[in-house]
Amino acid sequence: MEPLNVAILWHQHQPNYKQPDQNIFILPWVRFHALKDYYDLVAILDDFPQIHQNFNLVPSLVMQLEDYIHDRCRDKVEILSRKKAKELNQEEKIELLKYFFQLNPATMVEIYPGYLSLWHKRGEQFDENNSIHALNRFSDHDYLDLQVWYNLSWVGEQHKKEALFIDLIAKDHHFSETDKQNLFTAQKEILKKILPKHAELKKRGQIEISTTPLYHPILPLLCDTDIARVSQPEIKLPKRRFRYPQDANEQIAKAIAFHRDHFGEKPVGMWPSEGSISEEVVQLFAGNQIKWIATDEEILFHSWKQMNIHTNMKRENLYAPWNFKTLSGDVSIFFRDHTLSDLIGFVYQTWDAEKAAQDFVARLQSIRKNIADNFGEPHLKNAIVSIILDGENCWEYYPNNGKDFLQALYRKLTDTSEIKTVTFAEFLHRKIEQPSLTKIFPGSWINHNYNIWIGHKEDNTAWDYVTEARELLDQAEKEKTIPEEKLQQAKEEIFIAEGSDWCWWYGEDHETENAPEFDQIFRSHVIRVYELLGKEVPAKLFDPIRKQTHKKLVTTKPTGFITPVIDGLETNYFEWMAAGLFDANRQGAAMHQTAQTISTIHYGFDLENFYLKVAFHDNATMEALRKYELEINILAPQTIGLFVAINQLLQKDFTDEITIRKNGKKAKMKNGVEAAFRHFFEIKIPFKLLACSTGDLIKLQISLWQQGQKQETWPQNGVLKFEVPGPDFEQIEWKV
Repeated sequence: MEPLNVAILWHQHQPNYKQPDQNIFILPWVRFHALKDYYDLVAILDDFPQIHQNFNLVPSLVMQLEDYIHDRCRDKVEILSRKKAKELNQEEKIELLKYFFQLNPATMVEIYPGYLSLWHKRGEQFDENNSIHALNRFSDHDYLDLQVWYNLSWVGEQHKKEALFIDLIAKDHHFSETDKQNLFTAQKEILKKILPKHAELKKRGQIEISTTPLYHPILPLLCDTDIARVSQPEIKLPKRRFRYPQDANEQIAKAIAFHRDHFGEKPVGMWPSEGSISEEVVQLFAGNQIKWIATDEEILFHSWKQMNIHTNMKRENLYAPWNFKTLSGDVSIFFRDHTLSDLIGFVYQTWDAEKAAQDFVARLQSIRKNIADNFGEPHLKNAIVSIILDGENCWEYYPNNGKDFLQALYRKLTDTSEIKTVTFAEFLHRKIEQPSLTKIFPGSWINHNYNIWIGHKEDNTAWDYVTEARELLDQAEKEKTIPEEKLQQAKEEIFIAEGSDWCWWYGEDHETENAPEFDQIFRSHVIRVYELLGKEVPAKLFDPIRKQTHKKLVTTKPTGFITPVIDGLETNYFEWMAAGLFDANRQGAAMHQTAQTISTIHYGFDLENFYLKVAFHDNATMEALRKYELEINILAPQTIGLFVAINQLLQKDFTDEITIRKNGKKAKMKNGVEAAFRHFFEIKIPFKLLACSTGDLIKLQISLWQQGQKQETWPQNGVLKFEVPGPDFEQIEWKV
C-alpha cells in the first residue's frame, strides 16, 4: 500500500520587541512562548521517532532568544516580576494588575487555585481608571504571588514534571522571594535547551528546520506596494509608493546566512512571511538557491484561473508541490490545506483529544482515497498534504497546552500504514513528478490578498513613514557623509520596521491590549533611523498611529428595541438597525482563522423577547450549511443551550426542531421560540424561557456543531452580553 505523504510545518515567530538602543524588550512573548511552546513542540517527538516534521524558526525570534540566554536583554514583565513585591510603587502595582492576567484564563488561570483567587480578587475585567479598589484588596504578598503565578503559568508541560515546578504549583500561594528567584533561574535553563533540541532532532533526520526572511516582512509589498491592486483593484494605497526589491532580497539573504551560522548549513526551504508571494518574490527565492517555499491553497486556485486551467482541476490537484521556473532556477511551491490547518489552530481545542485526533486522521485517509480514486494508487508517491500553521499561539487554548491532542495524533499517525509524515526536503529528494505553474497569483495566506497589511488609513500611514525613512537612507548612502557603521545600523532599523507584525495590529482587522506597545515599538525603530543619520525627527513620529477613536469596534451594543420578522430574510432595511453587532471577521488575536463559516452576529430585544441573527460567509455553500447544527449557549443568568439543525429549518415547521439543553438534559420544545433560515439564520427567544427579569445580565456564545463535534465558537475567547431591558431602555440610551 502506497502511503499518503503528510508534511506538518510549525511556524515559530515573534517580531523584534527590543526598544532601540536599549536592553529592554517591551513585550514578553518571546520568553513566554519559549517556556511554553518552542521546546515542548519539538521534544514531544522523542516519543514518536517515526513522526517527521518541519519547524520554521524566524531569525527575529532566534535573535531575541539568544539575547535572553546571554543576559543581553530582559523584558519589562520580567523586570517588574523580579522586583521585590514590598518595594513596588503604586504605578507598578497597577501594571501588575493590568497585565499579569494576559493569557487564556480557562487553561492557564482556572486550573490553579492560588492564581484563580488572585483573578477573582482583582476582578475579571480591570478598569485602570478605578484601580484604587483593586489596589486596596491586594496585599504585598498577593503581589508576590501574582509575580510568581504569571511567570509560572507559562511553563510548558515537558518541564512541569520537574521538582521545582511541582513544588511551586503544589505550594499554590504565599510564595517567597527565594521561590521567585529560583523560578527565573530554572526558566533560563529551559531557554538554553530550545535551539540544541532542534539541532539534535535535525541531526537524526526527524525534523527539517526552515526559515523566513530576517524580520518577517511582506516581501511582495517590499518589492512594490502597487502589487496589492492585483487582488484588490479598488484598494486605497499609501501616498508614497514603496519599491525596494533590494530590501526583499537582502532580508532573504541575511536570513539564509543567519540560519547557516546557527544550524551549520543553508536552509533548503523558506516559509515566506504570512505565506505572501508573487512572481517577483519567487524569483528572488530562486536567486538565493531556496528549493521550496509554501503558501495557502487559495493562491494556487487563483493561479489556475490566471492560467485558464481551473476548469480542468480537481481539489486533489492541490496535494502536490507545483514547480515554478525562473531565470535563476526552479522553485517547488507547497500549498497548505487551510481547513486541516485551521482545525488544529482553532477547532480541536474544545474537543476530546482522542476524538480530535481520530477526526484528523480520518480526513487524511479520505484525502488519500480521493487521490487514489482520481489518479490511481501509484500517484500517491507524488502526492503530499501540507499542513502549515502557527506553532505557538493555539496551544494556550488547549487543555495541557495541547499535549493530550498531540500525543493522540502522533500515536494514530504512527499506527496507520496509510499515512507517512515527511519533511518537505526529504519528499523533494525522491525526485517526484511535479506539475508546473506558469503564473502565480500575488497574495498571502489570508484571503489571497495583502489587505491585513495595507489599505487601511493606519496601515498606509505606517508605510508612508517607512518610505520616507527609507528614502532618507538612500540619500545618505549616496552622499557618503555618514559613517558606514551608522548606515548599516540605520538599514537594520528599516528592516525591522518593514516587518509584518506592526501592520497586523493597525487598521480594523485585529485587536489586542498590546496594540499601543506595537505602535510605539514600530515608531521607535523609524525614529532611530533619523537619529542614526543625524536628521531631525519629524514630530508626527511621536504621535500614535493607532487612534482608538478611529477603530471600528468588534462588538457594538444594542441602541434601541427591535422586533424583526423571523423569516431568515431581509424583510426591511431597518429591522436590525438598532441591534448590537459582533463582527467575527475581525479577530482579536495573533492568529487568523481562514476557514471560518460565521461572518456576523446581530443581537437585540424588545420587552418580551431576545432576537438573534447569524450571517454566514459567502463561500459557505448551502450544501455545507445543511450539515451544521447551531447552538445558542446561554451562560448567564443560568446555563441553557438551544440547538437548531439548519437542515431541518429548510424542510419543515421550524418550531418543532428546537432542542433545549438544561442541567445536562435535552428535550424538544416550543415555548414561543421561533427560528428560520433562508439567506441567514434568525431566532426569537422569550425572556420567560430564560427565567430572567429586568436588569439581569445575559451572557451567550454562538457555536456551530457537526456530527456531535463543535466546529466554531464566537466570540472565540469571550461572550456577548446585555442586560434584560426595562420600558425605559431607549430613553436611557438616548441620554447616554
